[in-house]
Amino acid sequence: MKICIFAGNPKVSTEADGGILTETQPLAFREALKCAAGIRQNSGVLPHIVIGFDHSGSFSPFVKEGLSSKRRRSPRNLSDLKSEIQFHFAEAAKEFGIPLDDIHVIREGAVNSKVRERMASNEYSDQNVHCELIATEFLRSAIGKSGADELIVFHENATWSDSCMFVAAKSRLQDTTDRTPTTLHVIQPK
Repeated sequence: MKICIFAGNPKVSTEADGGILTETQPLAFREALKCAAGIRQNSGVLPHIVIGFDHSGSFSPFVKEGLSSKRRRSPRNLSDLKSEIQFHFAEAAKEFGIPLDDIHVIREGAVNSKVRERMASNEYSDQNVHCELIATEFLRSAIGKSGADELIVFHENATWSDSCMFVAAKSRLQDTTDRTPTTLHVIQPK
């Protein structure tokens, strides 16, 4: 069975001075990697790990230099992002022996276009559920990229991302033709 783990929904933005602000979901990320490491220990195979970045505008300010133009437009994993973003994820990745190359990136900008397509085709009729639809597309994209039979979602409430969106997204996914079993873990700060 192929498993995909959605390791949180951090947010990146640029500050007025040009610096990068990274707001993470550290508990969700750490628990996701702990789960992935456990699966690897039991099965010998590391599951597909995905992290969904919330951002506004272009994602290119967050992608490191020196990549091909195609890779800069569509970064694949955490190692494609600037070091000041990688820094926030590196300690947990190292703790569980998971290279940043094995943690795949989904950008909000990429799923936003899918949401617009679905809204235009009347697949989603309620225009007021944009955030829920973004969460649904994050999960749909994670499943699609991995070909997973099961999706395990780790989420931590944040000002930009409420777990209610992911609960609704899980229901939406299971009500469509995507019959992938989905488990949602909402991690609460201790």
